[in-house]
Order: sequence, then C-alpha cells, then structure tokens
Amino acid sequence: MFSVKSIYKYGNSDIRLSNIQQFEGTTTFTPFSAKFVMAGKEVYHSGRKKTEVTGNMYLLGNAATESSITIDSYIPVKGICIDLAPELIDEVAGYHFNHDVNSFTLKGKEAYTKYNAASTNLGMAFSRLQPLLNHTATKTEELFYMLAECMLKDRMDIYTRINRLDAVKEETRLRLYSFINDARNYIDSHFLEDITLQTLAGEANISSYHFIRLFKKTFGLSPYQYILKKRLSFADELLKEGSSVTDTAYLSGFADIASFSKAYKKQYGVAPTFRFKQISNF
Repeated sequence: MFSVKSIYKYGNSDIRLSNIQQFEGTTTFTPFSAKFVMAGKEVYHSGRKKTEVTGNMYLLGNAATESSITIDSYIPVKGICIDLAPELIDEVAGYHFNHDVNSFTLKGKEAYTKYNAASTNLGMAFSRLQPLLNHTATKTEELFYMLAECMLKDRMDIYTRINRLDAVKEETRLRLYSFINDARNYIDSHFLEDITLQTLAGEANISSYHFIRLFKKTFGLSPYQYILKKRLSFADELLKEGSSVTDTAYLSGFADIASFSKAYKKQYGVAPTFRFKQISNF
C-alpha cells in the first residue's frame, strides 16, 4: 500500500497524510519540514546517521537536509508531513522572534533532529491536528500560522539551549546538542525502565561526567531529575484515571510506595492518596 495525499494547503505550505507499507528512496525537507509518525516506524539515513522515527515522534529538516527513507511494514505506517514555506516562517518570525532564530530555522544544519511529540509545542500541535484530518470546516490559514508559531517557539528554545553550551565553535555546540537530545529521546521512550547513567552517556557518545554537566546545562535538570519528572507526570495521569496509589507507584517505575509518595508530594504539594481520593469522590 502506498498512499500520500495533500489534506491542507496554504500558499506554498502543505500538510500531507501518508499510509505506506513499503518504500525506499530519497525524501525532501523543503524548505522546512516536520515528518510525524502516528503509527509504525520510518527509518531515515542522513550521511552516517540512522534515525528511527516511531509512533508519537517526529523528525525536523530544512533545505540543508539530505536524507533517504526506508519503510518496510506489514501494517501501513501512518504519518503526517508538514511543509512550511519560508515566507510563512518570515511573517510569523517577524512578529515574535529575531532574525538569528529565523536563519537558524531555515538554514541551520542542526534542523535535522528527532523529537518526542509530547515534549514540544509543535508536537502538541500535532496532537490537536489529528482529530481535524479531513475536516473541511478547519480554517486552513489559521492552522498554518499556529503550526509555524509552535515550530518557531521550539526553535527559539533550541537556539537558546545550544548557545548555553561551553564550546567556541558553533559546529561543536550543534554536535553536542544533537548527542544530548538523542539521550533525552531515549529517556522519553524508556523512562519507566531502569536506566543507567552509562546507558545514557553511551547514547550521547560522551563520558558520564561530561554527560551530566551538558544535560543539566541544556535542559535545566539533571538526568535523574528529568527521569523523575517524567515518572511523576505519568503517575499523575494514572491517578487521574482512577489507578490506586499502590498500582501507580509500581507502574511508574518506583521501587516502593514510600519513595513514590515522598517524590509525588514534593512535586505536586499533596500526597498521592489525597489525589486518588479526589478522583474517587468525583
């Protein structure tokens, strides 16, 4: 099965929906593109870098990106590709952002990066977009402006993080950020597992000590704090769904109820038993 169709278009910007079982060939990121996987797996190759994009992940690229793609699945891989025209990015950036961020978005080689949709403004916009697929009442112009604004907010955050890193050469800062972002993506996909510092440093291709310093400088949290925050957020959602405190603690990766309760209260200001009672009474 191979199906690609344009579902929304505004000027030179476009949103396409794809359902593909098998494909191998080149793919374009022109002039700035986000390739989001709703279900299945797409494998991209750019130079020596292999990037697997699975459900709820997406890959960014721009005109500087050269990449090929491989899809090989029994079940069609569902995806959304968003192409944003430079004139649209220029217009939105002119209101909210500076020239450096705009140039960084359209020309920077760092643009070729994978992200977890749950961790970015653009990813959250993807989530809001899915129910609108094939919805003819959608105001197309507003939709593209919203996507461009979300994407530029993310780029501003990335631009700021990269420039925090202690390296004289821009190329070195970009490479370090790419390594650290790969490690964060690994955490986002495995935070319920027993992740070691050595595993994360291996994902980033640097020493454990260097990894801790760079991760905290980039994201404002240590790797342990970031994992804990992800687990507590997951636990809070379970409690809201009616899961018991005991089940929530173990499903969220905590060794025991006591450590979970202490961490939860520190993060949210109330004990998990109180949150569970709130939901139960409601």
